[in-house]
Amino acid sequence: MIHSNLQLIMEPILIDLNDYERTGEGANGASYNHKTDKTVMMKLYFRNFDAAKQELELAQKVYDAGIPTPKPGDLVTDGEKTGIRFRRIDGKKSYSRACGDNPERTEEYAREFAQLCKHLHTTHVDTNLFENVKDRLYKMLEENPFFPDEQKRKIHDFIASAPDADTAIHGDLQFSNGIFVEKDGVLPRKTFSTGHAEDKRYYMECRKIR
Repeated sequence: MIHSNLQLIMEPILIDLNDYERTGEGANGASYNHKTDKTVMMKLYFRNFDAAKQELELAQKVYDAGIPTPKPGDLVTDGEKTGIRFRRIDGKKSYSRACGDNPERTEEYAREFAQLCKHLHTTHVDTNLFENVKDRLYKMLEENPFFPDEQKRKIHDFIASAPDADTAIHGDLQFSNGIFVEKDGVLPRKTFSTGHAEDKRYYMECRKIR
């Protein structure tokens, strides 16, 4: 059950995985729907407790900022992996699935998805609450053991050349990760940060903007 007051619980609640049905898996974890409570979904992360805790803290910040994202709930554990419960989105369908079901509407779906990207990328957020994407890229570059120093300097200069901005960015945009529903919709938070949107990738789950 998701707490209605959205208070963050930093000690994970023990759950019985038998109460959940696995619905998918990504690079960072597996998704589940509650078998009896249709309002609850969950993601269990392959990473450690600290990673799940940081994900929950970030999800709460995004939700509080007014970005239409799934309502975050509790930090949970099945005894091995740690995860987060979210408010489940009913009746959702990915754009890739929709195109497969209705190929004659592919152009319509593509235009709709592009509108949603534009809307998100022009949403201003508090830069004191969210990481600047350039800072994250600088850190990743510094820790990368494969690039020689000369290449690192070129990549650093390329990152620095991107304009600073206070607009929202999500990571990992794929047509299969774009989810829409007919009546309501949300943008699930993933690698949320701020910065300039051009030439970057995003992840969204959302409804048609009317």
